[in-house]
This record gives sequence, C-alpha cells and structure tokens, in this order.
Amino acid sequence: MKHWIGALVLAALLATPSTGAPAKDDQAEAQAILDKAIKAVGGEERLAKLTSFVETAKCKSFPPDATPEECSRTISCRLPDLWCRQTETDGRKGTRYVLNGEQGWFYVEDDLYEFTKEQVDRRRERWRDELVVWQFLFFKDKDYKLSPLGASKVGDQAAVGVKASRKGVPELKLYFDRDTGLLLKREWEEVEPAPPGEKPPPPIIEEILYENYKEVGGIKYPSKKTSRRDKQITSEEEVTEFKIVEKFDEKTFAKPEKK
Repeated sequence: MKHWIGALVLAALLATPSTGAPAKDDQAEAQAILDKAIKAVGGEERLAKLTSFVETAKCKSFPPDATPEECSRTISCRLPDLWCRQTETDGRKGTRYVLNGEQGWFYVEDDLYEFTKEQVDRRRERWRDELVVWQFLFFKDKDYKLSPLGASKVGDQAAVGVKASRKGVPELKLYFDRDTGLLLKREWEEVEPAPPGEKPPPPIIEEILYENYKEVGGIKYPSKKTSRRDKQITSEEEVTEFKIVEKFDEKTFAKPEKK
C-alpha cells in the first residue's frame, strides 16, 4: 500500500510543471516574437556589427511641480565598454559622463567625480538598456528566460508582448507591433525602499514608448522616445541624428579635463 501511494505521489510531482523556467513551448513562442523583432530592425548580422555609433537628440524633461527643462544630448558608444554621454543646456553648464573599461567619470559644473567600480557597472547596465535595437541581442543570452505575454495594445496599435527575466535585474516587459515586429514599449517595475518597520510602497511602473522609426545603414531605430512613470510623462526625446562610425577620436572616452 505504501509503495502504491508513493508511486502516485511521484507521478503527481513529475506531472507538475516547474515554475523555475518558462515551458519549452512558451520559450519558443517568445523567441519567435524576438526573432521577428530582430529581423524588423535589420537582422541579427547587421545588429552584431553595430558596435560604434553616435546618437544626438533633443530632450525635454518634466520634473514634478517644476518648469519643464530642455537640453541636447549626445551619446557616443563603442561596444562593449566605451561610453560618453554629454548634455548641454542653454544658459547652464553641461554634464559629461564617460565609461572606459573599469573606469568612469562624471563632469558637471566644473567639478570632476570618479565612479566606483560598482557605479561603473550600474551605469553600463542602465545605458545598455538605452540601445533600443542592439539590446535585442542581449535577450538571446542563455541567462535570460523568455515567456510570451499574449496579445495587447499600446495606444491604438495591436501588440504582442514578451517578458524577459534574468537573475539580479528587474523583469522586463517588451511590447512589439503585431504586424511589423517593431518595439513599441518597454516596461519594468521599480520598488522604492521603505523606512524601517514600514511596509514597502507599491511598485512604480516605468515605461518607455518608441515611435517614428527611421533607417540608417539598414538599421531601423525609433526617432522618438517617451518615458513615463506611473503613466505620467517624465521625459521626451527626439533623435535628430543617428550615425554609424568606424573610429572615434581617442579623447572621446578619455578622462574629462577640468576647464
């Protein structure tokens, strides 16, 4: 009798799907959506060769209870570890962030600060996420688990979603145009720390919306990006130039000099 009951329990356990990873069919469905997205922006071969570029944009931020601020922003990047992000604002001194391998610096208001290794890693992870088209290749890494989110809408556009999960980072939800495969929205949750002894507040929903795709060198990229925090617009970006480059001036990623 005990052996019979044990066999039933074992059979039930084997029949129960694991919750640690998406089912194979779900993973395959999500991967097919991602493959279509990669093809839509130029294909895996072109994306893999997109290692050096400059993106210039006009930006507008909407601070809570404050006047909107405008600036111009230029990102210079040579993957995987060279970054320069510079902003300029009328009437104010700009900022300049540089990542060079394991080193990083932040220059603002005539002051120069050096990043710790932890800050360099965090900045690189954050800026990698801004590579709207190139980032799709990250999700093909075996550390990512993909699962489909089903049909939905982004504004008036029919969409299909994919959830990308990786240990140690927030889950991402990516929504693609159902017909073209182009990315329409990226969404994730941020949890604010709670004071000792208090319950944590509800997670904040962060979103980036992508529109007006253009093409350079066979690569499609969104020329308009809108960031929202709990549905409230926090910033808008209009990409004025996206340029693929072969070589940068060595000063681009050097330690900024004080003026």
